[in-house]
Amino acid sequence: MKNHILVLLGLSLLIVPYQNCSNPISFTNEEIANAELLAEDESDLPNLLPNEPNPPEDQANGDEKEDNPIEIPPIEREPIKPPAGCGKFFAVYSTNDKGDKKAELGIIKAFSNLDMSAEENYGYHGFSAHPVVGPTISGKNTKIFLLESSDGLNLNIIFNQDNGGSKKNHIAWKVNIDDNKLQDTVLFMDDPKHKEDKIKRAEINKHESRYVMNFGYYSNTDGVILGPLRDTARIKVNPAHSGEAGLGSVIIGPNGAIKLPARNKKGELEKFMLVGLDDMNCTQ
Repeated sequence: MKNHILVLLGLSLLIVPYQNCSNPISFTNEEIANAELLAEDESDLPNLLPNEPNPPEDQANGDEKEDNPIEIPPIEREPIKPPAGCGKFFAVYSTNDKGDKKAELGIIKAFSNLDMSAEENYGYHGFSAHPVVGPTISGKNTKIFLLESSDGLNLNIIFNQDNGGSKKNHIAWKVNIDDNKLQDTVLFMDDPKHKEDKIKRAEINKHESRYVMNFGYYSNTDGVILGPLRDTARIKVNPAHSGEAGLGSVIIGPNGAIKLPARNKKGELEKFMLVGLDDMNCTQ
């Protein structure tokens, strides 16, 4: 019996110093209960891998599958409806540095407002564009559209929006118009008295004109109307610098919209071209 007591005393001497050295943290019954609740319900815990999709149901149940190859989603593009009815149509292409066709982007139809001139339809007031017939002008990007007006077919290019969008931006574009018998000119210019807005026209050969455009604007639109255009005109655009007006830019018609491709992550646009389709002026 005495031997048993001596063994127990020896064990207790070993245990007590260990407890004193470890300095254990004591928990109340309430804290232990709360910890058990957190362990049972993990919905309140932060997600350390944001945007991580939930696993498929068969994998969640322990049935593993081989990884599928990564699929690259197609480039998003506004739907282009097939041309129908009478009107003016232009094919839109992206082009290489030489101006040759690279990829077909779609076919766009011109808006029509034969009761107004191109300038009247532009709806210029408050230092900004408000087209009577045409696209809604909103956002920082560029809106391009063709219009049949009382003074002929013309090209409208509008950057930014009224009273908003870019607080400060600069545009440097070149536009060449070919196969138009040099009939085109600047029909209207947004903010013509603004020192930062300049357009120079030159005839580079017997059938092609070039417009060198520079615009600077502050929380309003800038833009230009070029025309009149023949049904077979070819319009080559070199958007050398668009700044905030590049990303998300579109060519718009009553049949849909074509998103212009960007050449870099900053949203600077690729070169593009519009080609008149005189054989589609009255399709059914």
